[in-house]
Order: sequence, then structure tokens, then C-alpha cells
Amino acid sequence: MALSSRLGPFLRAQFCSSGSIGFRMSSWSPSLLNNMNSRHLGANDPMPSINPEVYTVFNMRFCPYAQRTVLFLLAKQIPFENINIDLKNKPGWFLAINPLGKVPTLVKGSTVIYESLICDDFLEEEHPETKRLLGDSPVERAMDKLLVERSKFFYGPLHGLLKVQTQEDLEKVKSQVQGGLQILGNELRSRGTSFFGGFSPGMVDYSIWPWFERFNGFAQLSNMDLKDSTLNG
Repeated sequence: MALSSRLGPFLRAQFCSSGSIGFRMSSWSPSLLNNMNSRHLGANDPMPSINPEVYTVFNMRFCPYAQRTVLFLLAKQIPFENINIDLKNKPGWFLAINPLGKVPTLVKGSTVIYESLICDDFLEEEHPETKRLLGDSPVERAMDKLLVERSKFFYGPLHGLLKVQTQEDLEKVKSQVQGGLQILGNELRSRGTSFFGGFSPGMVDYSIWPWFERFNGFAQLSNMDLKDSTLNG
């Protein structure tokens, strides 16, 4: 089976099927939709007002890491506001909030959390009343976090597709992507469930989905033939 017809389309079908994920863009509030698609604020923009009573996500509209935390908040149905940041021209007030200048940055009152997986871990622990997205036992949670780490063998090489200069470079990246997909595919089969989180998406699913969503784009930008027989699993 070709790479293009493996996990990516499978997860896409599962995530977008009726009722399977619990949210769709059509169900988002108009204000959240407007904020998600708002202009990215830069160095010359004043700091917007921030509601201390709800979470604010400092985001970059196309960042897969920030998308992890947005998906987590939506899945747990935790209200939040979104502010997009121009990461190439960061406002000084944003750097005062997070000196690393990274997204996602999660803010509520005096609490400031950053790094996507740390944000998601915090939300899981801080809101036990919401749907749990991590495993029930310490072992299950540890195994899920290890799998997210191992998923870097898939999405890490994808970024390399943007830099390939020769056919030899392309073949090397294709091999790395294939190896990463095999790790994920083998694990999903061993769990025997529709999602890594069981019969509904969990932390692992939301953590890797942003790269599956972008997979065809990476391939097209690098002129990688998704029907190439060398990508068969």
C-alpha cells in the first residue's frame, strides 16, 4: 500500500467523520473563528487586551506545534481566545510574556505555560472535569508520551523535504518518513483500536495530526511522488 494511502488519509477520515471528534469549524463561535484567522501581530502592533478569566493562546496560524494545543482545548471544550503572532517580527510585549518567543504560549491570569506538550499536559491535569485525553494509568500515560516522542521519526524528516537538493537527498528523506510511518502503523495495529487514544482521539492523535494534515503539502513542495513504489508499506 502506498504511503499516501496509509495513516494520513485514515486519520483524516476518522477525524472528519460525523461526530467522531466532537467539534468542527462550523460549530466554533464566530468570535473564535475570527480570532483564529486574524492578522498576525508584529513589533509595531500594540498589545491587545487579554481576558484574565479565560485562556489565551498565542498562536501562529500555520504552526503545527501550536495547533496541537488548539486541538487539545477544542477536544476538552475549554473556552479560550486566540492571538496570532508574527514569529519573524515578534512584538516586544510578547517577548515579555514568553522570553523564548515561541508558540503556543498559553496564558490565564498570571499563569504562563509554553511548549505544546507541556501546555497539553497542564490542561489535562488542571481540568480533570473535562474529557481525559491521556491514559488512565501511569504506564499508559508514559507509553503515550513515548509514542509522541517516537513520532518525530515521521514528522521530523517531513521538514527536510523542503530542503532537498538532489534525488539522493529525496530518497533518504523518503526512507526516513517511511520508517516513521511504520512505527506509528505498527503501534496502531498493536492497540487494535480506531485511534491511538482508543475508540476516540486522544493525546497521541492530537499531537501527530497536524503533520498528517500537512503531509500532501510537504510532498507537493518537494515534488515527491506519493505513488512511488519505493514508498510501499
